[in-house]
Amino acid sequence: MSFVENIKWGTVYKAKSTQAVWAHTTRGADLRLNDQRYNLWVPIHVPAVHNDRIDRNEAWYMIDTYQIRSIYDTNSVYNKIVDTFSNEFKQDGSSALYETGSYYYRSAVELSDYTFDLFEEWIDLHDYHPIRERASMDYDRDDIVENVRLFHEHAYPTGIILCKNSAKKDYWNSIEAACKEVLDSCKFPKVAGQYSIEKLKSLIMDAGDAKYNKTRVTAIFRLLKDLVDLEEEFNNRYEKYSDDIHNYHDITEEDWMKDIDQTTVKLGTIHPDIERYLREDCYCPGEVYSFDGFGYQIFGVDDDVIKLGEHHYAQFNIANGFTKENVDFYAVVKKSAHGSQILLIMIDTTNPDKIFDLFRMDATKTNYNIIMDICKTGTFNGKFDSFKH
Repeated sequence: MSFVENIKWGTVYKAKSTQAVWAHTTRGADLRLNDQRYNLWVPIHVPAVHNDRIDRNEAWYMIDTYQIRSIYDTNSVYNKIVDTFSNEFKQDGSSALYETGSYYYRSAVELSDYTFDLFEEWIDLHDYHPIRERASMDYDRDDIVENVRLFHEHAYPTGIILCKNSAKKDYWNSIEAACKEVLDSCKFPKVAGQYSIEKLKSLIMDAGDAKYNKTRVTAIFRLLKDLVDLEEEFNNRYEKYSDDIHNYHDITEEDWMKDIDQTTVKLGTIHPDIERYLREDCYCPGEVYSFDGFGYQIFGVDDDVIKLGEHHYAQFNIANGFTKENVDFYAVVKKSAHGSQILLIMIDTTNPDKIFDLFRMDATKTNYNIIMDICKTGTFNGKFDSFKH
């Protein structure tokens, strides 16, 4: 089957290797010098033309979306973009190819059976719709795609957010977002700044027996005293509900923990390099992120953890997110009233004295089962639950 039959119009592609793709662009250059690219690519068709001015054969290209002229439509910008990529570029993308020539770095790759394989499908634009950042919080992260930039300086600097058409509202996420809005508005009214209060006191002292509205001033200082008392009462009441307010998870997700050995050890005893890793290799000391880099929680060598399992000299499936083929690893769980965490500690077998990565995940039954499969078989199968805390 020819590559032409495999082209999916209206789909955005990514380069499997930017260096490999750059070697086949229509104008070679050092990729490191090229900031005029998004590494988001769409296919275009360029029909054959033979006349006095142009003599070219039919061809197909991938072009970087950075080099597509702005596409605007007063009624529906997104639908206009999808229609252009799906139909206009399929019929005749000559103008889009011409646009790439107006840049010093010409991100256009002529397609063949070989070069087409340098790209992989990213998203089919027909399956998504644009959504605002606040609204995107109502959906599972797997249904959301961020940083989508479909033409030159599209929604500069970060692009737009897309949501799958088939996505169902995740009420956990939407209710959590609504809770945050309510709590933000529950903050105690701001008391006047100390500078303003001291200024008023100083003026009164300077005024002496001078005439001023003493009734008004007295009322203000009484109000300030009442506000201090009310703030203390507010803080006491907030503290009463604090544990439940900061409980971000469903406790039933952790039922599996009652069936495991509850013996705890200090995190620092799991591997001798943990203290150094937490201190030196974390983005900030103690911060451990998930596989997708979503959020972090703080871990320390004195944290009490329960050992779940370990595996040595395992072959991991790199396509599922692991960056090393041969690793030793340990899995532990840190219990917390606000959401327990499973921690995966990964060690390169070629340098067993040093940790090369730590990852965290919510302590759900699904995540526990995946981790235990890894411990038993050394292979990664399944999909971790999305983060809720």
